Amino acid sequence: MQQFVYKFSLGIFALLICTSMLSCTSDKNDKRNIKSFYYPVEALKDPLVYEYRPVVNDTLGLQYYYFQTLETDTATYFTSNIYNQFFEVEQFSIEEVVSNGMLQKDYFLYTFDTSGIQTRIPAEIEYNNSFPFEVKDSSGVFLQKMTFTLNEDPLHTTTLIRNRRYIGDQTFTYKGKEYEAITFGLREIIDDFYNGHLETETSGIEVYAKGLGLVYFKKIISENLILEYELSDTYTMEELERKANRE
Repeated sequence: MQQFVYKFSLGIFALLICTSMLSCTSDKNDKRNIKSFYYPVEALKDPLVYEYRPVVNDTLGLQYYYFQTLETDTATYFTSNIYNQFFEVEQFSIEEVVSNGMLQKDYFLYTFDTSGIQTRIPAEIEYNNSFPFEVKDSSGVFLQKMTFTLNEDPLHTTTLIRNRRYIGDQTFTYKGKEYEAITFGLREIIDDFYNGHLETETSGIEVYAKGLGLVYFKKIISENLILEYELSDTYTMEELERKANRE
């Protein structure tokens, strides 16, 4: 189960996302619109891969996020597949664009069972807040909660509780160009329930650049395990497939 929790923690930053936008702030008049700092949903009707590289620990390997926006008669959906360094899908997300944020509609983890077969684990989503389009100050907290039940043992569940808090402005340099950016602080609790509760608490930050989306994230799991990534490139799925075929 430790391996499952690690994979769960490694990939779950990006891509989980939403709408009730439950915030501790009450005065709506002073809120700032930060929609332009999220991924460029409209532009991603043409699918694109975001490549993230580890900042310090190269043994972690690259991660690839494949984004595509889909429109129906009633809603706009933002989908993402997350691949690990071996080009294996680890997560799949479907979000809905609403007026004040992104609503997590579905979320799946992909893991390998004891026989080596990859299985898909759907999330039961209780609180779907992830990225708000309006913030006021650092007192606002946005809650996200989802539970995964292992296919091999329905009595074994893992629950993610995430608090995201807006911190403030900064800048971020990508490919030699400086972008306006905003920072969120993260606090996560992973509750593994199997004949008792085993809780793992992590902290971290996310940086979103205007017109790009998530460009940097850091997650502190323990003194000896820190996950730190930054955006290194964007390209088409065809290029990702060429990379995979060269391996």
